[in-house]
Amino acid sequence: MTALIAVLLLSYIIEFSQLAELIDYLHLRENKAARLILGTSFSWSDMIAYTLGIAFCAVAEKCIP
Repeated sequence: MTALIAVLLLSYIIEFSQLAELIDYLHLRENKAARLILGTSFSWSDMIAYTLGIAFCAVAEKCIP
């Protein structure tokens, strides 16, 4: 369960860094690797997808012996 929470927090941090336009602040907009890792645009649907994905994994972890 700890790993699931860590992954969810990491995904939230990356998504909120997109909202704060961290990639522009760090002057990495032209760096393809940075754009791939950090992303370039915030999306609430991504936040929902991350949350639902982790919830599904947590339920599966409890149900599968």
